[in-house]
Amino acid sequence: MLVWGCIFPLIQDNEVLSSIVGMLWIGAWMIMGPLKKGLTFKFITPKLDKKYPLTINRIDKNKK
Repeated sequence: MLVWGCIFPLIQDNEVLSSIVGMLWIGAWMIMGPLKKGLTFKFITPKLDKKYPLTINRIDKNKK
């Protein structure tokens, strides 16, 4: 998204390219929310479970 933000001022004269970059910007903005949540659950949560094993999440996992 930062790259598109940097490119956007360079193509302001061309309306077609400006529209394409704008659509890509909105699409990336919509994708970042679920992607951020997925990466958090996949990578950060297991590290926190190892570092702090006595949390509620760890107890729930051990009950099965």
